[in-house]
Amino acid sequence: MGERIKTITSDWVNSISKMEIGKKARIPDDCYDRVMSSARYRLRRKGIEIETDGDKYFKGKVKFFNIKRVS
Repeated sequence: MGERIKTITSDWVNSISKMEIGKKARIPDDCYDRVMSSARYRLRRKGIEIETDGDKYFKGKVKFFNIKRVS
């Protein structure tokens, strides 16, 4: 059985607070710019860096990115 990957939604504050450190998450392409710019800034102040992991992919009709914690 595969590992469940958490999806970060436009309510990213709530979504990210439920993430486990060191686990992958995914974010829909249409939310990416808005969420990642805010999340990177706020998390960087706490010493947490996140980055995309691989290329975009489709799940059904929605395009996603995988993200991971790097520090």
